[in-house]
Amino acid sequence: MRAQASAGFVGIKRMRDIYSKYGTDTVQKSMELLMDYSEKRIREALLSIPDGTYIGEEFIDDDGVRDTPIKIVVNIHKKGDKATIDFNGTDPQVPGNTNCP
Repeated sequence: MRAQASAGFVGIKRMRDIYSKYGTDTVQKSMELLMDYSEKRIREALLSIPDGTYIGEEFIDDDGVRDTPIKIVVNIHKKGDKATIDFNGTDPQVPGNTNCP
């Protein structure tokens, strides 16, 4: 937990440093450009996959509270350069810290 908190604090400091060095407008524009480029690359990659519905199902051993397997289902509905992802068929919420959808 301490390592995770420490990493978060380092991330905050570094983001503040970047904003201080380059200014809000430049950082925000750079983030927008990065997001746009990422979207473009993902859409291009999606075009190479046949349209259809792809389903994956797996089980998590337990939730740390109950000793019962938890089913996770991921449904990817792909058409053209778009994909919709849902978790229909996944087990309901559990008491432990493993809830997905």
